[in-house]
Amino acid sequence: MQYIQNAMLRVNERQSDASVLLNAKLALAEGDLQLGEDKLEDIIAENGTHAPEALVKLIQLKAMEGEEIDESIAETVEAFAVEFRGDPFEGKLQEAAILAQIYSGKPDVAVEKIFALKQEEGSDNPDLANLTSRALEKLAQVPDDTSFLKTIWQHKDGISQADFSNRARLAVSRRLLDLGFFQQALEFMPDADGLMGDGAKILLAEAFYGIGDMQNALKYALSVNHENAREIAAKSYFYLDDIEKATEVLRNNPVDGEKVLFALLAEDWESLGGANSQGMSKFANVMRDGNFALNGDEEDHNPSLASAEALIASSQRAREVFEDVLGY
Repeated sequence: MQYIQNAMLRVNERQSDASVLLNAKLALAEGDLQLGEDKLEDIIAENGTHAPEALVKLIQLKAMEGEEIDESIAETVEAFAVEFRGDPFEGKLQEAAILAQIYSGKPDVAVEKIFALKQEEGSDNPDLANLTSRALEKLAQVPDDTSFLKTIWQHKDGISQADFSNRARLAVSRRLLDLGFFQQALEFMPDADGLMGDGAKILLAEAFYGIGDMQNALKYALSVNHENAREIAAKSYFYLDDIEKATEVLRNNPVDGEKVLFALLAEDWESLGGANSQGMSKFANVMRDGNFALNGDEEDHNPSLASAEALIASSQRAREVFEDVLGY
């Protein structure tokens, strides 16, 4: 009789568990995320028959909302994945464990698990492709440079061949570029130009500029109408010894140090006349209107005393203004 009673209790427990899980799913389907999350947590706390499924749902929900996942949840789903080894539900638990690592601040661990699973299952699992994108995007945001670089270098070949989103590729490439790894940043970029937005083109321009390939830097920088792109194009022209084009490219940019420098090198006094710096503006006006040279149509005549005095005075004024600009 006791065995029968225990069996009936277990059946009732499973029915109650299943009923709460169903209610949680209905709440989520109706958009009541908080109620659905609360019910899932109740099932997990009871540790009943449907606790593993509820835990997977809870992790998916938090990941979808971009919420941080507590380490205890990550540890619990890891334990369930071991317990259900060989069970048809094992795959879902493993994927949930990876999600939990991604959103509990351990995307490097998630990447390790992803590539371990890829070796077991192959690389044609669409769920793993999605997890790879999420893990790498989060990895690109970790504060620790060493952790980021170690994970990238350790799985460089696998990552370069993996199927993951352009958004994640851009995130990894940007982090590598910011750390000074220009060639490696290029290796992680998307291949098809047609898929690239302005941000990707600017990143490519920066990376090519970083490795000294000014022609490709110009190719991408000139294809974008953006202040940063124009700055890269101007610097590329400068290194190609084309100061005039460097100055021309920056005409539409707000006044900055590089714009002023290139205009100064190109002797573009018209542009410098509108500089924000009062000293630079004065210097440009002196250079533009100062009449430094003697009249060109009087080559065969000696300069008059008045013109010589004017030249000396103008030169002295230019020197004073120039010294003021340079901060002497």
